[in-house]
Amino acid sequence: MAWPSGTKASTANVDEGSDSISNARADIKQNIDNVNLIIDEFNIASPSNGDILRYSTSSGKWEQVAVNTFASTNDMITLANTTYSSISSATPFQVNFSTTVPNTSGISVTTNPGAGQAFWTHGSTGDYTIILHHDTTVTQITGTSKFVLYNGATPISLDNGCDGSASAFCNTRDPSGVAIANYTVTDTSAQYTMKILPGTVGASPSIVVANTYMMIQRH
Repeated sequence: MAWPSGTKASTANVDEGSDSISNARADIKQNIDNVNLIIDEFNIASPSNGDILRYSTSSGKWEQVAVNTFASTNDMITLANTTYSSISSATPFQVNFSTTVPNTSGISVTTNPGAGQAFWTHGSTGDYTIILHHDTTVTQITGTSKFVLYNGATPISLDNGCDGSASAFCNTRDPSGVAIANYTVTDTSAQYTMKILPGTVGASPSIVVANTYMMIQRH
């Protein structure tokens, strides 16, 4: 299929009242062919409000798609301001969430159902970016601890993994730092969590999380 930009019909035989229809027959046929090509170029049988057109190489047509299937949308999750004291294990532990902004990217957030049990799920599969940032007036996380991203019990390998851990966020202890990583969702029932990998263990060390935010963006 191709757009009929080079096959315009002539109007020479239809622009005067005295013109013969028989002489315009070829031009009429050309116009019918052109209209059919235009119809075949689009697959827009049942558009919905807000849909836009995107070309598909698999079908060879322009197709209607919902704008949120490819436009970036995002949600903001606020981590609960918490001091974690008397850390007895080097095992990563979950952090709680305090607030979220209205859902735009299709995620569902479970906030503070119990200590260390906050998680989010995705309504759609696809590629996402998570941006971990904070109010620049405070340190985001104290000590040598690190934020890590988990899918259930499995740490997610990040493209900016650092400090010897493929799932650890860089720049998360720098008050001016913003950590960004990409991940792919293949299961909409998977529960994603943000955890802290303790840098020190003992009765006296504590980890302070303050003014910390996660933006989850869908591509």
